[in-house]
Amino acid sequence: DLAPQFEYIRKSVVAFNLPSVDLPNYEADDLIATYAEQILAKGAKVTIVSSDKDLMQLYRKDVRIFDPMKNKFITSEDIMTKFGVGPEKVIDVQSLAGDSSDNVPGVPGIGVKTAAELINKYGTLEKLLDNAQEIKQNKRRETLIENKDKAIISKKLVTLMKNTPVERKIEEILGLGLPAPAAFICESIQGVGGHVPVPKGYLPKVYDMIRKIGGVCIADEVQSGFGRVGAPYWWAF
Repeated sequence: DLAPQFEYIRKSVVAFNLPSVDLPNYEADDLIATYAEQILAKGAKVTIVSSDKDLMQLYRKDVRIFDPMKNKFITSEDIMTKFGVGPEKVIDVQSLAGDSSDNVPGVPGIGVKTAAELINKYGTLEKLLDNAQEIKQNKRRETLIENKDKAIISKKLVTLMKNTPVERKIEEILGLGLPAPAAFICESIQGVGGHVPVPKGYLPKVYDMIRKIGGVCIADEVQSGFGRVGAPYWWAF
């Protein structure tokens, strides 16, 4: 159902006269992480527009996240509530808990709550695995020791790439004379029944959201007046 939509998605961004970015064999999250690094390197601040929990690992000074589903900025407290740790340790918790929707194995029998407890005690996944023999609970200790390789692989899988070989640099996108305030990048539009609808008043609503959050915006989904827009590739304006 998804593959036939790619052609229409690409045609839609051409029709909108929107610069688009896609890169075979890389996820949009990796491209977002890469462009965020490029923006930070220029001394600018970044606003990521997404409700995707996987992007919370990018949250830090000068990088904020706007959740369009909840119409609010994510805070470090929100991340603590969701993962039980601060943003800098999200990757370690995800490595243990895994994510079946993204084919991240994690460690069997360990969920987010237990993972957070362990990471808060040992600091990092690596330190936890190095000291797994000290864990008093027999089953938990044995599970960690037996599934050490899965945990290490999981960390590689959940860690976003910040140096993907993107051909279009952020300066090119910002230099296209696009509508204010700067640039907006997201994971393209998914149509219904193989087509991409363009509701009346669509673009002004998106512009308003960009003006609300301000700055250079990188996103992978949009919540507008007519519902959620999301899908597999990127479009931009």
